[in-house]
Amino acid sequence: MEDTQGRGEGPPFYTLDANEVFSRLQTSENGLAEEEAQKRLVECGLNTIILEKKIDVMGMIAGQFTELLVLVLIAAGILSYFVGDPVDTIAIFTIVVLNGLLGFVQEFKAEKAIDALKKLSALNATVKRNGKWREIDAKDLVPGDVVQLEEGTKIPADIRFIQIIETAVDEAILTGESNPVTKNMDVLQGVKAIADRKNSGFANTSVVRGRGVGVVVSTGLHTEFGKIAQKMEGVKEEPSPLKQNLEVLAKQLTMGVAVVMVVLFVMGYFVQGRNIVEMFLLAISLGVAAIPEGLPAITTITLALGIQRMAKHNALIKHLPSAETLGSTTVICSDKTGTLTKNEMTCEYVYANEQMYTVTGVGYSPKGELRLNNEKILAQKESALALTLECGAHCNNAQYDAQHEQILGDPTEAALLVSAYKAGVNSTYARVKEIPFTSERKRMTTVHSLPNGKYRVYMKGAPERVLEHCLYTLEHGQKIPLTLLKKQQLMAQTETLSQSAYRVLAFAYRDAEIIPPEPEQGLMLVGLQALRDPPREEVKQAILECAEAGIDVKMITGDHPTTAKAIAQKLGMKGNVMTGAELNEMEKTQIREAVRTHSIFARVDPEHKYLIVEQLQQMGHVVAVTGDGVNDAPAIKRADIGIAMGIKGTDVAKEASAMVLRDDNFATIVKAVELGRNIYQNLQGFVRYLLAANLTEVLVVSLGFFFALGEVLIPIQLLWINLATDALPALALGEDPPSKDAMHQKPRPKNSRVLDRMGSFILFSGIVGTIVTLSAFIFWQGKGAEYAQTMAFTTIVVYELMLVFNSRQEGKSWLEYSPFNNIWLVLAVLASFGLQLIVLYVPFLDPLFGTKELALGDWGYILVSCFITATLVPYINRIWIAFTKKKKEQAEISEAWPSRALKTSV
Repeated sequence: MEDTQGRGEGPPFYTLDANEVFSRLQTSENGLAEEEAQKRLVECGLNTIILEKKIDVMGMIAGQFTELLVLVLIAAGILSYFVGDPVDTIAIFTIVVLNGLLGFVQEFKAEKAIDALKKLSALNATVKRNGKWREIDAKDLVPGDVVQLEEGTKIPADIRFIQIIETAVDEAILTGESNPVTKNMDVLQGVKAIADRKNSGFANTSVVRGRGVGVVVSTGLHTEFGKIAQKMEGVKEEPSPLKQNLEVLAKQLTMGVAVVMVVLFVMGYFVQGRNIVEMFLLAISLGVAAIPEGLPAITTITLALGIQRMAKHNALIKHLPSAETLGSTTVICSDKTGTLTKNEMTCEYVYANEQMYTVTGVGYSPKGELRLNNEKILAQKESALALTLECGAHCNNAQYDAQHEQILGDPTEAALLVSAYKAGVNSTYARVKEIPFTSERKRMTTVHSLPNGKYRVYMKGAPERVLEHCLYTLEHGQKIPLTLLKKQQLMAQTETLSQSAYRVLAFAYRDAEIIPPEPEQGLMLVGLQALRDPPREEVKQAILECAEAGIDVKMITGDHPTTAKAIAQKLGMKGNVMTGAELNEMEKTQIREAVRTHSIFARVDPEHKYLIVEQLQQMGHVVAVTGDGVNDAPAIKRADIGIAMGIKGTDVAKEASAMVLRDDNFATIVKAVELGRNIYQNLQGFVRYLLAANLTEVLVVSLGFFFALGEVLIPIQLLWINLATDALPALALGEDPPSKDAMHQKPRPKNSRVLDRMGSFILFSGIVGTIVTLSAFIFWQGKGAEYAQTMAFTTIVVYELMLVFNSRQEGKSWLEYSPFNNIWLVLAVLASFGLQLIVLYVPFLDPLFGTKELALGDWGYILVSCFITATLVPYINRIWIAFTKKKKEQAEISEAWPSRALKTSV
């Protein structure tokens, strides 16, 4: 049953005739009385849909401080205060606040940019009230109102047509149908998809030809447009993979720090019998030191830098984690119209003189030419080719602004103007008569006066209808009879082009001494033009790049299956087409299998698109959904990464999305995926580095304590290492360029973790760094405790500054790639080293940091030992990984051997 906003329930309006619609809605062709309309307005509400949410500033700010890792830092700061270490407390809370502000500013700027893209405008409607036509604000429309529609206007509500005068409506915004839909008043039977309801009009779609009258059947949230908006409200946004990863990392770090604190406390108090207060304070200090304080801020900054890089490539990211989510995408579900295609009808072929001419260029751009056998062709005046284009330009009611690449009117007629413009053919003859196109006639005829005082008749339309009025054909300048064989040849060409999803129009003309009383008789056929909404030129390569990157691309459109398949084949997509009607007939298990095996879905409604995305997510995929129409919005919001078009995208789609393409270019997504993968690579790089550095610090302090070596590093030194010398290089890792093979690898698994495959590197880095640091501390005890402490302090700083070059990419040493391809990292290391020199050699800082000036000769041990050990770490790790891999393979062989032996014996 259909929601009729209080007008009673019953069958869908498209299954009723006009009188039944009037009866159901208690109205008439004279419309409603003003009093009744006001009563219904109170009852049904305004004809509006709230499309934009106000930016929640406080919510954004609060959201920056609720991540688990940030909460752990806040707890560490509070504990530092209570144990009497205000310096640590101030430093930690400064980092937390700066991190929160940075994240807030980035998200606020993105939301404001989205607002700037919106183009909502007030809409008026011509309505019949009290039997008279008048103009009102469209928000005051109610069910039962009778509205008048003209060419170029938007339909203000869902309507059932009651009068049709050659009405065609562009419904791409709602259904994805690329061609305007010619409307009629036929009563339909059974359940019909939105795209097949030819007797109905839908809110926010546009009349591109003719005019009509309709009775309003639904307003506001009850329209098809409104129903989609309502569904979006109930769509739960899934947390991004990065957010999930960081939550897991925070839990792991929290557990690790807790274990360190408990073990240290137990060993000191119960085993060594130390003072309980001393052990409690030491455990907390070490726990605070073990937490990488800079991690949240560096993560935020790295994401922000990634977002800025994406913005330079026309990809606007609304939320920080979404930048990285792109890198883990496994499936892109793309709308066809306006995303994979231009959403601009284009003439691609002209058939004349028994030859097929190619028309280059795409959409409404004037750039292009006619070619035959790949050679440029000039349309000779009065030739069949020139007359075909001339006929398309004159028998036409559209307007074309070549300078601004804009059209007004029917997109198909506009495409004919563009093809004529490319050949230098213009509409110059004054029109004196017109017989308009109708859905029954399927042709249009115009009569024009020529400069010589004669008249010329032009006809365009469906080939079979135009051929009925032709006696001759023009070939190579010769007027020859249009025989049955010629007609069959022309219809064969038409069929071939139609099978490739082209809309084919035939063109004919004749000259006359006077305005002919029967202009549609005795015409001469001159040629055909084949038009379609073409694929974007860059998309085919982008899809190939997606395949190389292990990303599956699926087309999901409301357009006709033949059109969808033809465009898909043009883009290199393979497979059969699955329709929404076929999905409706399937069980859940069948739907999942269909979604898994098909790449082209046609004649789908928004519910189908949402279902497809949901099924893919349940299969473990990270799903990106692209689109520009209202019909795309629920699926865009449900996706892991929703992508809206910035130029032609609707405000609803932009509101639902996590990313907006400023250039509406599918290829931009591929670049954004590469940058997303780069972000994750850099995230792993600095996590790898920071955790390796922190483990080194924890091991140095812990072993110094357990073996009673003395206080190897004091708290202020640990804080300096974490915030000053580690932070700058870690931050610079966020500027690492993408690896050359970034788009030749499969997406990482959805259940992968930030720490995956880096545990052994962190462990060996910590062990090696601990050995070289404690060695410096022990061997220089003879120069006093403070000097030995300074040697350990400086050794661990230099070791970590050298280690950063081996932390950039998994399993690679700095010897395998140039360290200078990230100049920011080199500068950061030099800056951090410079800061360390200041601490060592500026006298008034010695008491604060507990340091002594190092002798020049002692630098030899520090530099040589740190260089050798930091360089060896990735090779030690590589040997370990190879050893464990071989051991695992041997274990698998051993497990398999008994079963094989048993089979052999049997």
